Amino acid sequence: MFSRRDTLKISLTLSAMGLSAAPAFAWKTGDPEEKISCDILVIGSGIAGTVAALQAVEDGANVLMIDKASENQRGGNSRVCLGSFLMPENNSPEAKKAFIEDVKKKSLGGGRTDLYEVLADNILDSVKWAESNGAAFEPWLQQAPWNVGVRIASPGQYRGMPKLLKTLFDKYIEKGGKVLFKTKAKQLLVNKNGAVDGAMCQTDKGLLQINAKAVILGTGGYSANREMLEAAHPGGANILIRGNKFITGDGIRLAQEVGAGTMGMAGVESLHLPVVFNGPQGRGSPTRALPYCLGINAEGKRFVDESLGYASFGKATLQQTGQKVALIFDEAMLKKEKRIGMSVELFKRAKGGLIEANGYEQLAKEIGVQPPAWECLKFCVCPKFIT
Repeated sequence: MFSRRDTLKISLTLSAMGLSAAPAFAWKTGDPEEKISCDILVIGSGIAGTVAALQAVEDGANVLMIDKASENQRGGNSRVCLGSFLMPENNSPEAKKAFIEDVKKKSLGGGRTDLYEVLADNILDSVKWAESNGAAFEPWLQQAPWNVGVRIASPGQYRGMPKLLKTLFDKYIEKGGKVLFKTKAKQLLVNKNGAVDGAMCQTDKGLLQINAKAVILGTGGYSANREMLEAAHPGGANILIRGNKFITGDGIRLAQEVGAGTMGMAGVESLHLPVVFNGPQGRGSPTRALPYCLGINAEGKRFVDESLGYASFGKATLQQTGQKVALIFDEAMLKKEKRIGMSVELFKRAKGGLIEANGYEQLAKEIGVQPPAWECLKFCVCPKFIT
């Protein structure tokens, strides 16, 4: 059963789990130096863990959140994500149906329709719940050419998520929630009935045993685990992934050790694969601009339908020469479509990744596309074609 609050975490981590069968990673321990207990143990301080912990506190539970990171690094992958919450425009049956159909298309049929339905039915109310706890979001923005849209955490891309996390975390503490940082869950505890009832953790002071009536794993990301990346996405061990260095798939392995099954990790939507630029002062992401640009590879050729979205585009980029591509738009399109400007702002802030050229020959030289691909590029930058 899902409550309407559950869908905030689903919105950002809809397909975060899944991998083929893996060997056990059993971890033998001695006696813990300390034992504590709580009603609900939440592992992870990203959006999934924070929302779950806050909801549990509101429901009257004695909640403890733990994270292996230090307090100033809390937030998991959510801390560095774009901050877009996928949703229909309104709660009408027509809008929900269009939303579900579009998400099915965007995930190339590889996702779970039942979760799309949960998201469509609950996300708008879930955002209202977050707003009731002090969160702020930008107005709904359509993701053309789709019917789906997003509300971005205020004040905008990337900047909004740290603020959203802090707002909800502060509310969690205000309502009586407890937290331990630099506390790494090493092993889930299982009672005689086979139910998970706590975790053995490593801290600076030694082993800590936490007994709980229920455990919530809010730490399923694996973008910093090169072994998992390669297993799920051949070629993925060498790609530039937007993510926190602490995101090593701990939750997946903890669950596998006690017999949990995983699925879907090799799907297009199982891992966000945006094309990003690693600049001297940050990273640029062209997510917003993508549907309005033409993507070309080192041979000057289009290689995928850009309107499918950044996950599909990133997946296709893995197969291109040097895993490097360029997104092309003209000045007229930049003036016409504000979403291109949103991406341009990110690249300017990163201090790199933007190339301006007067004509296709100069552009070809700037991005390293060699003859005879120039004629392909000439066709790509034709304003009439882009429009």
